[in-house]
Amino acid sequence: MNGVCYADFTSAAPGVMELLGQQIDGFADVAILGPVPLHGSKVPLLVSGPGAESLASLVRPLGTPIDVLEAPPGAAMARKLLRSVFMKELALVICEAVEAGRAAGDEEWIRAEIARQLAGDGQAVIDRFLTGTPTHAVRRAQEMHDTGAYLDDLGVSAELTRATERSLRRYAEKSAPVPG
Repeated sequence: MNGVCYADFTSAAPGVMELLGQQIDGFADVAILGPVPLHGSKVPLLVSGPGAESLASLVRPLGTPIDVLEAPPGAAMARKLLRSVFMKELALVICEAVEAGRAAGDEEWIRAEIARQLAGDGQAVIDRFLTGTPTHAVRRAQEMHDTGAYLDDLGVSAELTRATERSLRRYAEKSAPVPG
């Protein structure tokens, strides 16, 4: 079936996409990189597999931004799932922070603070997080412990706050100097 493309737009494990690619000629593994209700046909896509170029030629005339990976099926989904670590967890952290701000009577302030922290030079923020987290993990873990107690006082779920405390303690253990 020359010119036929089967494009899978579902979120599945990269291994599932690899398996489908082994069974279906012209398979395209498609990662949707934004909210479809917001962007419609302009939602960014990332695609891999032998059907990637065929799909790209179909959606580009619609104005759909699509990046083609010269990679086997599963590669696009692997990148989407890496992105999900950041996007889904960030969304939940913001929800927890805004809920806490609302309970404390400071919702507008915390919303403005979140927006301020997310604005500007993204690479500089990433670099600051990557260097500062291991360096300050012990102090930050204690701060998150205290934050969890405060959220308890406010009657707000501190699930992500406590997970952050545990993760910071692990960073502290990994970055602690080894006695020698």
